Amino acid sequence: MVWGVEIVKGQLTDEISSALGSDAANAIETMMRETQNEEKSTIATILGIGTLVYGATGVFYHLQLSLNQIWNSAPVKSYGFLKMIFDRIRSFAFILVIGFLLLVSFLITAAISVLNNYIRSMLPNIIVYIAFMLDFLVSIGVVTVLFALIFRYLPDVKIKWKTVWIGALITSILFVFGKFLLGLYFGKANPGYTYGAAGTLVLILLWVSYSGLILFFGAKFTYIYEKRYGSGIQPNSRSSL
Repeated sequence: MVWGVEIVKGQLTDEISSALGSDAANAIETMMRETQNEEKSTIATILGIGTLVYGATGVFYHLQLSLNQIWNSAPVKSYGFLKMIFDRIRSFAFILVIGFLLLVSFLITAAISVLNNYIRSMLPNIIVYIAFMLDFLVSIGVVTVLFALIFRYLPDVKIKWKTVWIGALITSILFVFGKFLLGLYFGKANPGYTYGAAGTLVLILLWVSYSGLILFFGAKFTYIYEKRYGSGIQPNSRSSL
């Protein structure tokens, strides 16, 4: 609604290419192109959106369970079904927040691109380094905010913002560098080549696995840092330690 289909598809392709390599990006772009037809029924569209929302909220719901396990938090049994509904609603809110952060990141990146010509005329010799550093700082900033929100609001614990920001910053740095290194690895080694047509799916699963390991490492670091240097992690009203 904001940028248009072609711009979003191009941005998605660039992000997927940097993370998984050009072959995976081309395969996923073909999938997106095949879904853009005018013969889709209303029922199929509603079912598709419903499945997407259910699956996306399920990712955050199970991420919450994993973070609770890392931080030794157990839900209070009396809440039961109501807590699950609340967690699903909160997960959907996280999806909206991620969309907003991506929109902000896209706006900042577009602004940097507009300023590139001016910077190039003023500082022609170091424009590449400046652009790289600006892009790196924007990526670190957006991902840090995302991880901070996840560590602060997703688990059923109370944790201070100071600890959250430290853990989120370290996790985001590892995540951005990991994304860069994985992009090099997938682009050069192409580990999905052995699996033929399923290679794209294998690359996606590998990337999700490695990214998940980085996220959980950051969560564990935040937990240990708070226990050693903070006031300790306290349960909220819906959980116990």
